[in-house]
Amino acid sequence: LSLDRRIEYLSRAKANASINRPGIARPARTEVLREVSDLLDVANIQDDLLQRLKGDSRIASDRRPSVTQALDGRILNLSEDSVSPDRLRQLYNTYAEPAMYFDLCILIYDAADHRSPSDIKATWQNLLERVHEETVESREAQPYEAVGEQVRTLGKRLGLSEIMFPVSDLLPLLMRYAFEFQREVAPESWAVDLFIDVQVPFESIYAVLEEMYYNDEPPFSGRNRRFVCNEIVYIIRQWFHDSTRGTGQMFGGEENAAAISQMLHLMAQSGLSEHRLDECQRLRMRIENMMR
Repeated sequence: LSLDRRIEYLSRAKANASINRPGIARPARTEVLREVSDLLDVANIQDDLLQRLKGDSRIASDRRPSVTQALDGRILNLSEDSVSPDRLRQLYNTYAEPAMYFDLCILIYDAADHRSPSDIKATWQNLLERVHEETVESREAQPYEAVGEQVRTLGKRLGLSEIMFPVSDLLPLLMRYAFEFQREVAPESWAVDLFIDVQVPFESIYAVLEEMYYNDEPPFSGRNRRFVCNEIVYIIRQWFHDSTRGTGQMFGGEENAAAISQMLHLMAQSGLSEHRLDECQRLRMRIENMMR
């Protein structure tokens, strides 16, 4: 059977296992559903690899048929040792990692429940660098656009998993990328808007920016700290408009509102750009008025 046919059959099996049927105990149905779902996850990643390798110009034409044959058939073992919890090793070690398909490496981490923060962060870093380099070479788009699209697509596919889509690592990485490689090319607040677009909670974005401000680490240290300050004012404004829409509580409660008002007071003394300073002062005044 071809791989796409196997995926089709597994999808049908998953749909059938999701339906309550008389005479089939719930625990047994749940176990079957879990096993089929796991296999389907592996099959979909294997299909991603297959399609990617088919079009990869780095693979010699005489080697391409053997690579295609190896992937377009049975679903590869979850690992070289089927008992090992380190699943999907074969897909990772033989194909994804050597080919530098870093997005697929992250999907393999997710399917294998590989939770090493250092591995995940390093692979995201490699992915951003790879997408940037390929886009610069192809000249088909602005590099920041391609990087942003990759982050959006992978974030949605991962379901914004806190482990595989770690905002506390990704936002600083993307802000550093924009600062070092896309300054005056990418729109202002491009990195923050990415996370808003994929529906990361405002408070989560704010917490990361606040930590970046207090950490005062390169390249956002000294005078460059103002770049983080500008983003803090921006996310507070976006959060303010979202939280005051309808009957919602401003920033989720008075305690948060008071802390954010104090942060804006601090931001106003931190070298903001002229338009952000004006925005900061007006925003703080509105918050203080609403708290009375």
